[in-house]
Amino acid sequence: MKINFSVLLIIIILILSSLGLGRDIKKDFHESFEVKSGDMLYLYHGDGDVTISSWDKHIIEIEVYFSANIFGLAKDEYDFDIQFKQNGNKIEVTEKLKRNHRFGIRGITINRYEYLIKLPKYLLLNLDGDDGNVEIKDMAASIDCHLSDGDLQISHVSADQIKLSLEDGSLKMDDIAADLNISMDDGDVTIADYTGKDCSIDLKDGRLELNRVSSNFDIHCDDGDIELHHIRTNLLKITANDGDVYIDLIQSENPDIAVKVDDAKVVIDFHKEISAKIEIETDDGSIDTRISDAEYEKKKRNYYNAEINGGKGKVHIETNDGNIILRKSS
Repeated sequence: MKINFSVLLIIIILILSSLGLGRDIKKDFHESFEVKSGDMLYLYHGDGDVTISSWDKHIIEIEVYFSANIFGLAKDEYDFDIQFKQNGNKIEVTEKLKRNHRFGIRGITINRYEYLIKLPKYLLLNLDGDDGNVEIKDMAASIDCHLSDGDLQISHVSADQIKLSLEDGSLKMDDIAADLNISMDDGDVTIADYTGKDCSIDLKDGRLELNRVSSNFDIHCDDGDIELHHIRTNLLKITANDGDVYIDLIQSENPDIAVKVDDAKVVIDFHKEISAKIEIETDDGSIDTRISDAEYEKKKRNYYNAEINGGKGKVHIETNDGNIILRKSS
């Protein structure tokens, strides 16, 4: 019977661990700095989980907890440290993780790696992490965050701008007032109770759901569904490939809406008072319009044109193989 090398390696590491051939690392860090309006926190946290919340003090307080078990037959040069530095209006907190070891067998189990940070609402945030999860709440300053595989939660934030770049994690946002710039690879995005001037979302393989939102939107999604519930907007641009699109448009003074998809279904519910010229084009999809009081209407198998409530704005929908449904809600 053949044994896979990776399986054999795991077995050896488990045996070495049971024999107690190794050491434990446990380090706690606690630093604080006086800050003022316009200062910024630069946090490089690797795989550590991060929780950021605000308080009324003009002080940033940072606690870091790290514990790990190291075991095996190798010359051990693994070590962990945190570098704290304040330079002008910048507070820098940087992970210093030494991973080098010579030839041998070694295993590492990280039991806890966590950052707990309290700071005033006005402190600007710039975060860069790998696999750790991040939670940010109760802030009133701009946020710039890049994560590789971690999940991100942001709530109760009022700021000029929030810029987020995630690779394989999920994003949840709630009670947000800011311009948004979001770029993601393989994670789902959920945003509720959001207002802003401009919102740009570029999502590759995840699902997007927006609830009770108001902004100008530019949305691109490759392979995930898009659901926009209770949306208020004058400018909405959506491009998608294989995910279905649902739009519940409840308010728009002069709508400029463009939806272009390949193989997905598009469903749009219009509030009864919205005024727009509507144009629909499809190659192989079907068109189902349920607007009984259109002032002008022209129908063909793969084309539809109409005006509702005076036609002040414009709505253009284009698909290749996707079906299209238009409804007028009360």
